[in-house]
Amino acid sequence: MELHKRCRGVADVIMAESNLENRLKELAISTLQSPSYDETNYRFQIDENALRDEIEEEIGYIPGKSAEHDIRAVRNIFALRKGRHVSRIEDAGYVFLTTNAALSRAAFNYQRVTSEGWVFSAVVTDYHLSHLAWLKSPVDAGNLSRTEILASCYATMRPHESFWRRYVEDPMFASTESFKPERKKTAVAFHAKDDLPEVRFRVFDLLRQCGDQLRFYAVVCDKFKLHDAEAAKRVAQPGYRFNENSVYDSLMRELFGKLHRLADRYEICVAKRGNSTRTEAIKTALTHAEGDFEGKFGFRRSQHEITVQQSKDNPCLQAVDYFLWALQRFYEIKWNASTGQPQLDSKTGLVIREDRFLNAVWPQVGEIHDLHFGPVHGTFFTVKNQLNLAERFPPPPLKKKKS
Repeated sequence: MELHKRCRGVADVIMAESNLENRLKELAISTLQSPSYDETNYRFQIDENALRDEIEEEIGYIPGKSAEHDIRAVRNIFALRKGRHVSRIEDAGYVFLTTNAALSRAAFNYQRVTSEGWVFSAVVTDYHLSHLAWLKSPVDAGNLSRTEILASCYATMRPHESFWRRYVEDPMFASTESFKPERKKTAVAFHAKDDLPEVRFRVFDLLRQCGDQLRFYAVVCDKFKLHDAEAAKRVAQPGYRFNENSVYDSLMRELFGKLHRLADRYEICVAKRGNSTRTEAIKTALTHAEGDFEGKFGFRRSQHEITVQQSKDNPCLQAVDYFLWALQRFYEIKWNASTGQPQLDSKTGLVIREDRFLNAVWPQVGEIHDLHFGPVHGTFFTVKNQLNLAERFPPPPLKKKKS
């Protein structure tokens, strides 16, 4: 598949292989023998079956011969590291460089389960490594990686002008309310609630084209259970008064206090709500989240840079709005506008929830933490444990008919 994407064929591979040794010498690249499977390395042997399961989970089908080669290569990296705990690329010594993002994620997930604390993955993508090199030494790396980073971010965040013009100039949309500039809706920015279904479909398609460059994480709470908890506090503490910032703070702590992807810098953009920027509340919540993180994992992350913007000024906020809308459609009951009552399925008589939007973008979901479902600390829905209606909202048991 990679050869096909690069417009290369078998002949190109044969030609490259015939001149491989000379090319490696020109580049001053040395080669090593693969570590043997013997008593000198058995202590560093990984669970190859577990890694194979991770790869299968990532790519969605049973891997073939190429995956067996990849598994052996990953095993070799672990054997060469000889059990050293590596948290920085400078200390790694050995890494497996690949263009296969699914393999990189699978290896990282495997290491996260089998190792304590933060580890630098045995497998990194060329994209990740070039960007990491630039972030750590931008002067030495020159402008090439910087240009690639900026181009990738811009392409992901800002659709081409033709993408907008396709809608604005299309007679099907031009006369609709949401496309009138004075309404300040789709004509200004994408907003799932206001956009027409035809527009919504194309925006979801655009988001899915971003692939691995886009990841969505969310925390969900049950308002009824939140209300019950607040009521219990008022009973236990007669002087207690509800503070909306406390809910905001707790959700931010849950979202940012977890070990997700680590980076040299974090840029957090928060949507401006009404006339209030809530900057101080956000900073307080992030300070608490960092305290939680350090308490759990024993180290602090890089400094956060916070900006507060309106969604129309930041395409990433528009993207996350679409993900949140899809998540909302999953959890909320569909209502009948004319009757003001929940809409029921004509066959089952049950309330209707929509999961198709969330299913469409699920490959880009990193994690959804449902705080009030399942165990005391909630349930984590990931690629391995997909959020689905049957599990989250199981239908009531059928009543037995009297014989």
